[in-house]
Amino acid sequence: MRSSNWFTTNNMFNKILRLYKDAYSGLPREIWELGIFTLINRLGMMVIPFLSVYLKTILKFSLAEAGLLLSALGWGALAGSFLGGQMTKRFGHRITMVASLIIGGVMLIIIERVEGFYGLFIVMFLTFMFGESYRPAMSALIGQLVPKNDTGRSMAVMRLAMSIGMSIAPAIGGFIATYLGYEYLFWVDGITCILAGIYLYIVSAKWEYGQQPITQQPQDVESAHLLPYQNTQFLLFLASSFFIGFVFLQYFYSVPVFIKTEWGFDERYIGILMGTNGLLVALFELPLVHTLEKNKYIYTSIIIGIICIAGGYIPFLFFGTYALGFVSIGIWTLGIMLFLPFNNSIPVTMAPQVYTSDYMAWYWMAWAIVGIAASSLGLVAAAYFGFQAFWLGVLALAGIGLFLFSKIEREKIE
Repeated sequence: MRSSNWFTTNNMFNKILRLYKDAYSGLPREIWELGIFTLINRLGMMVIPFLSVYLKTILKFSLAEAGLLLSALGWGALAGSFLGGQMTKRFGHRITMVASLIIGGVMLIIIERVEGFYGLFIVMFLTFMFGESYRPAMSALIGQLVPKNDTGRSMAVMRLAMSIGMSIAPAIGGFIATYLGYEYLFWVDGITCILAGIYLYIVSAKWEYGQQPITQQPQDVESAHLLPYQNTQFLLFLASSFFIGFVFLQYFYSVPVFIKTEWGFDERYIGILMGTNGLLVALFELPLVHTLEKNKYIYTSIIIGIICIAGGYIPFLFFGTYALGFVSIGIWTLGIMLFLPFNNSIPVTMAPQVYTSDYMAWYWMAWAIVGIAASSLGLVAAAYFGFQAFWLGVLALAGIGLFLFSKIEREKIE
């Protein structure tokens, strides 16, 4: 009997080991180098989870003012997404990404030196305009490097790298903010962006793709299928992404302030909570995405992911405890593991190859608009209606996003 139990356990262990091995194998070297680039960049992401707290508690802006300032990040990302798409066509993926990270890193260091409302708004806008312009270029490049049935897994690699960095950075950032001050957060974030840009410049010199401008733009639209604004299924997908993105981003814009001001927990707890999200993603997302993509469960995965993202906010309707915070982050993290990698890969799947950079630019511009709405309206709504009503509104928006996504033809996703 013991031998039988041992054999069953050992067999299960071997299956799990094989699953992880399959999930991490078969992708080109360039994908892993892009992953290392993303990891270096995100290791310094100590600022974003605490930016709302910094504006509210250090610079003494009101909740409404902090929300408007955070909207500068979204406006900057919107401009950066358009800029990144145009730069990719003109200069190629490589130069676009390198310039984005180096200039964005310098701007991050400058933010800490500015305190006035209008000056901060301008600097934060420019920081994200330059810092986020690499996203369309990187996403379009991934579409060139791997077949479409591997785009979800490739996006998961990027999120794996991001999550490893984000599992470490917020925890460290929380202690730095508490014991050393916020100045060091901006410096570390800026320097790591610059280092990521330098690393990418060195390793990408040997890449086959991404070096040259994209010059092939066919005049016959029908021969290349549809441009983004002509594709009704893609526009429906963007509308769904807007509502789900608004809900998703509240964990970065509104939750830290809620935990600090309503639940009464400090930056160390916020950092550990955000770090837990990154750790869970790093451990489980890539094998999970590989299994779902391999078995064609992409559509179902996104549906369940949306439900879990919304469910992560339900604990905030109750009295705050340490344990309840971890329940929230666990449910929300499961949701983003099921939703985000596939959501990021859908534009590549829908796009004709020659228009990939256009589709990715539209996609990231939509997310930038989400960032504007999520940052400015989120905290403003919470200030006027209270957090309890706000969380109920968040759940309603998730329902709208779920409804819109359900109207997309399944074959367009898988």
